[in-house]
Order: sequence, then C-alpha cells, then structure tokens
Amino acid sequence: MVKFNKSELKWLIILLGLTYYIYMLLATRRIYYFIHPRMIKYTTISFIFLLLLTLIQFRRLFTISHNRKISFSIFIIPIILGILVNPQGLSGEIAGKKKLTLIENNNVKTTKQNNIPLDTNNTNPLLVITSSNFTHITDDIMYINTNKYIGQKISIKGFVYKDATTSKNEFVVSRLMILCCAADAEITGLLCEFANASSFNTDQWVTVTGTIGKKSHLYSGETQEIPFIEVEKVELTKKPAIPYIYPE
Repeated sequence: MVKFNKSELKWLIILLGLTYYIYMLLATRRIYYFIHPRMIKYTTISFIFLLLLTLIQFRRLFTISHNRKISFSIFIIPIILGILVNPQGLSGEIAGKKKLTLIENNNVKTTKQNNIPLDTNNTNPLLVITSSNFTHITDDIMYINTNKYIGQKISIKGFVYKDATTSKNEFVVSRLMILCCAADAEITGLLCEFANASSFNTDQWVTVTGTIGKKSHLYSGETQEIPFIEVEKVELTKKPAIPYIYPE
C-alpha cells in the first residue's frame, strides 16, 4: 500500500508558495520594483514552469520516494516574508550611495539619442519631462546638446535628492533608473537652484517648473559648467505607483 509521503508534502508547500509569490508579483505589478519591464517575459516563463512543477508534485504525494532531509525553514521563511511584506522600492538615500554624475562623463554611451525634438517655434514653450522621456531628455540636456536647451522652460517631476555636492540652495530633482534590476538602480536627474531648497527633504516628491541655465559647479574636486534648472515653482506631489524609470 502506498503511503502519504510527508517529505513530498513539504516540497509541495514550497512550490505552492513560490508559485503564488511570483503570481502575486506579476498580478499586482510589484515585479516592477525589482526588474526592468523587458525582463517580465522571463519571470512569466518561470511562473509557468513553477506551476507545472507544482502540478507534478501533487502526483508525488502518494508515490514511494526517498526521504530527502531538508531544512524546511530555509525555503518557507523567505517565501512567507515575500508574500507578507509590501515592497516600497529603493529610497534616494539608499541608492545615493552610488555616485551621482552631474557633469559631463566620458563614459556616457554615444548611442544615446541626440535628436530629441524641441519646439523651436516656441508654440509650446514648456518642455514637459515624463517617465517615458525622462532619461532621453535629461541625458540630452546634461551630456549631448546642453546649449540647445539654455533658456528653455521646463517642467519635471521627481524626488528631492541632496548630497555633499549640493549647497543649501540646491537639490537634484531625481528618478531612480533601472537598467536590468533593482541591484543596478542609479539616480539620474537635473540640478535645481532654489532659494527655499532647504525647506525640502530628501525623498520628497515634487514637480519643478523653471528655466534651464548653465553654471559652474564643483563636483569631485573638479569645477565644470553644467546645466541646471533656475526654479520658479516647486509643488509637492504624490509618489507614482511605479517610481522607477526604465530606459530602452
């Protein structure tokens, strides 16, 4: 007579937990806190494989198999924590431990777009930066075609970031950029000059409106001319549901 196999039940619980966790990440879009959207298809494939393995494991519950000694908690505790803990994403303070580059960087890829359309007829004088065009336009402003944007009115949304390179009347309006996964997240954004900059705290989400200019800035012991926003207005805003940006 074939007996119920407790060891196989443990593996079934582990597979059920993993399968449900991946499903929950995909269904709630929390997966975007961890990886670039182009990686979602691989996560979906892994979910399908886990689902198949779980179904196969059901059949093994009443089969004769060798008892496998495992530490159940090694697998089940992180699964439970993953399901119960609501991810909030990286903060600027944590990501800021990586170097933020505001001056021209010779390592910037030359393949970045340098033909961002700008309204030269001034029929729409306000350049609005959104999540979809954030990296293209800010990179174009900072590294490629800086002079093209001098005097341009701009509106940009992001979180306030400050470090040792920003003065009391400066902050960076920033976004966290994910190239592959959360482990390689980097801060990107534009330097802002505002008389009341000290009244805003790091990680506060704001919408900044102002005019792009150029100024000398000391960064890593080197003074260079960099673009900045001469701020006219700062409005507090809500953190977006997906706070990261994902360059192509």
